[in-house]
Amino acid sequence: MSRDKPGADLGYWLQCLRVADPFQRVHAAMVLGLMGEQAQGAIPALVDALRDEDVQVRRMITAALGEIGPPSRTAVPVLVNSLRDRNEVVRTRAAIALSEMGPAARVAVPGLTAALKDHCLGVRRWATFALGEIGPKAAAAAPELLELFRDPSIITRTLALVALRKIGPSALSVLIPSLKDPHAGVRRLVASVLGRCATQTDLLTPVLREATADPDPSVRESVLEALQRLTANASAQPPAGGDPIAPSLLPVD
Repeated sequence: MSRDKPGADLGYWLQCLRVADPFQRVHAAMVLGLMGEQAQGAIPALVDALRDEDVQVRRMITAALGEIGPPSRTAVPVLVNSLRDRNEVVRTRAAIALSEMGPAARVAVPGLTAALKDHCLGVRRWATFALGEIGPKAAAAAPELLELFRDPSIITRTLALVALRKIGPSALSVLIPSLKDPHAGVRRLVASVLGRCATQTDLLTPVLREATADPDPSVRESVLEALQRLTANASAQPPAGGDPIAPSLLPVD
């Protein structure tokens, strides 16, 4: 959505959220989303409107809350409930909205973690992305994110990798034992994540050195790259998250 000022007052569009015509309610929600942070005053009404019986209205409401962004943090509990909506697009939009809020959505971690098992691919991937955007406060989701390293889809594995990089050292208690996982692909990706935890160089260096004896050559290569990265960045932590993931990789509808 564009953030251009729509040129109409907030009160008018709030009234339109309550009209009988669902098309007008959808339009009102869309315009409020276009207002971005200027629509902060509409958040309580948008939260109430998430109970709308019309699925198109609920879809647009979740999108609007995402466009308003972090100021919508008071809506997080309702968006978590929307992760269980019977319509998969509403669930997907809820995960997208939570991802827009970043760390302000930290209370959504249990709901997003549960959404990693949603039958809809878009919901699972956006929930993974949202957990990464929450960052270190999403450490409780690390075991479930780690399981995604076994996913057959490279996009899903990459999203989980980036999410765990953004969570960072908070996930070490889960990551370090996984260097001995039976699955070589898991071990390789775990080493990649550990190589980004520059603040834990003293702890991780001996662990990774031991892993250089891994029987799989691709794992050994990943471990050596991680050691090189830790050595090169021992004095400063790199930007959280490493390689960015384009939202275009994440299905919406």
